[in-house]
Amino acid sequence: MFVAAVLEYDGTNFSGSQFQKNSRTVQGELELALHKTFNIYNRVKFASRTDSGVHSLGQIVLINIDNDIPIQKFPKVINDNLPLDIRLREIKKVNKSFDPRRDALAREYIYKISLKEYLSPFESRFLSNYGSNIDFSLLKKASSLFEGVYDFKSFSGSSFNNVKSSVRRILNITCVKKERLIEIRVLGNSFIHQQLRRMVALMIKISQGEYALTKIQDMLFSNERKTLSLIAPPNGLYLSKILYADGLFDTDYNNQITEVEYVNSSK
Repeated sequence: MFVAAVLEYDGTNFSGSQFQKNSRTVQGELELALHKTFNIYNRVKFASRTDSGVHSLGQIVLINIDNDIPIQKFPKVINDNLPLDIRLREIKKVNKSFDPRRDALAREYIYKISLKEYLSPFESRFLSNYGSNIDFSLLKKASSLFEGVYDFKSFSGSSFNNVKSSVRRILNITCVKKERLIEIRVLGNSFIHQQLRRMVALMIKISQGEYALTKIQDMLFSNERKTLSLIAPPNGLYLSKILYADGLFDTDYNNQITEVEYVNSSK
């Protein structure tokens, strides 16, 4: 039986989501918990890869489980064998043909920035801190320049050479200010390695007056790859939600699905 699960995790103490030998990863811990629970050694498949220190509120993972335990009890029995920094929130039966990565229409990430001068020990692992000298109006202008279809080669990390294409579509970016906190929500079809953190870092530097808005166009429209040395810390980044055509888990996204499907069909 194939099931899709919503996975939440605090990425602080992980070397990323994908399995790595001799490193603590989300995939490694989940597969170990599945072995303890069901005595299986099946590999799981993630919808999106997250780097070391990046958190998840809605990672989707495909699991192949052959067991008589009722599916509604899966979260409880699996969570009993998971460490405290991972939780399986919800689970649904899916077709064998379901592919969490390829079937995804879009992914939403959130980057959280504190405007406090200092972060407490209880905040520092979940928020990024750039101080209070951020021009919020300028931040919103900078963010809007990323919306659309562009070649993000200059915003890629060290694995750039392994990417077939660096062209990506940003569907929407929303900046929200909540007292001493800023959230940057980015909805896109997919992202290349470190793209989001480099985008956020440049947006912030522009909002602080260190670069002009034209710096974004210079990077996006350059014929050559201009590696951006700026990169925002991973602790402020969250994989928020993943969109599928049938709604799957996130019914709140149903109103956006038609728009996303239209954009996909116009490629």
